[in-house]
Amino acid sequence: FQALDAPSDMSVDSSDALPSGTSGTLPTSSVSLFFEAVKNRVLVNICKLPQTSEAANIREREAPTKLPMDKRMAYEEVCEAVGKAVGCAGPLVRLTMHNCYTEQPKPTSIRFRGVETLFNMLMAFPNKATDTLYYEVLDIPLQEFESKKSLKVSWHNMFAEETKVLNLLLAKETTVGQALGLIAAQVELELPLTDAEGNPLPVERCVRMLELFNHRIYKILSGEDEIEQINDQYWLIRVEEIPLEERAMGPEDRVVHVRHVYQDTKHNTHTNFGDPLLVLITPADTLPSVRRRLQTRLRVSAEEVEKPLSVKLCTFGRIEELSETESVKARFRTGDNQGGNWEDYLGIEHAGPPAAARRRNAARYNDKPIKIYG
Repeated sequence: FQALDAPSDMSVDSSDALPSGTSGTLPTSSVSLFFEAVKNRVLVNICKLPQTSEAANIREREAPTKLPMDKRMAYEEVCEAVGKAVGCAGPLVRLTMHNCYTEQPKPTSIRFRGVETLFNMLMAFPNKATDTLYYEVLDIPLQEFESKKSLKVSWHNMFAEETKVLNLLLAKETTVGQALGLIAAQVELELPLTDAEGNPLPVERCVRMLELFNHRIYKILSGEDEIEQINDQYWLIRVEEIPLEERAMGPEDRVVHVRHVYQDTKHNTHTNFGDPLLVLITPADTLPSVRRRLQTRLRVSAEEVEKPLSVKLCTFGRIEELSETESVKARFRTGDNQGGNWEDYLGIEHAGPPAAARRRNAARYNDKPIKIYG
C-alpha cells in the first residue's frame, strides 16, 4: 500500500477548540485518529446565563455563540475555549448545564472541576444529550469565588417596594450585622442611623434582614446569625430600614405581620400575594389608627384613601372581622414583640389578585405553541 498525503480540506481553523496535545488541524497521522477526532467534534451553542427565570427559551431571544469543540475536552479546556470566545480569561468563566426538557438552564451552576469533560456537560440527563451551555463571567476566579459566600438580597424602601437587588460576595464567617453594614453603604438610606431622639445606633438596630417565602415573612435574622447558614436559593432575602417608631417601641408594643390577601370564593380559601411588611401596633391602637398607619406605609393616594383599606385579622387560616373600637393588639395571641405567632397577621383584603399576577397565571397555564429545534 502507498501512503497518501492528507487532502487540504481536512484542515480546520486554528481557533477551533481541540483536546490538549492536538494542533489546530485534525490529526492525519492515522485514519483511526482522524475519524476519532471527527466523531468527537461538536458544535456547541454558548449562551449568556439569563439573570431571571423569566428568560425561558433563551434561543428565541438571544443568538448564541456557536463554538466548535471536542467532547473529550477537560473542564479547564472548556473554560479556556469559552473565555476566548467571549473575551475573558478561562478561570473567570462559570458554566451552567442546559435542561433540554424545560429549555432553561439548570438551577445550579457547575462547580470548579465539578464535571470532568465536555461530554459529561452535554449529557444533562442519561441518554439525553444537548448542544447548549450557559456561561457567566465572574469578577474573580471561580475557585476563589467558591471559597466565599454569594448572597442575593432585595433592598426595599420604606413603602415596602423593591428598589434594588444586590449580589454580595462575602467571607463565609461574615455575620448578618456585618453584612447589613456593607449593604447600608451601597444603598441610599431614607432614615438616619439613630433612634427617634437622634442617638446613634448600631446598624443592625436600624436595618434588618428578613427571610421570605410565598409572600410571607418567616424570620427576622439577628445580627449574630452567620451568612453561611442563609439559603438564598430557597428564601427570598429582603433588607429594609426599621422605622423610627419601631426603634423606640415600648415594652407593651408589638410588631405584627401584614400581608395582602384575596378571597378565592371558588375554593373558599384566601391567598397571599405581593410584598408583605411589618407594622408596629400599641395597646391603644384601634382599627382606624392601624389603617392610617398602613396607608402611610403603603403610600396610598388621596383618591384611594376615600376607600378605606379592608383590614382583617387572619389566624389559623381564618379571616376574622375587627371592630372599629376594639384594641387590635388584644386580638393577637401571646408571643414575642418581633412578630409573634406567624399564623396571626393582619390581612389587607383585595377583591382579587393584581392584573400582573393574573397575566402571569394566564401565561403559565394557557396552551402555548411549541417550537421544535432541529
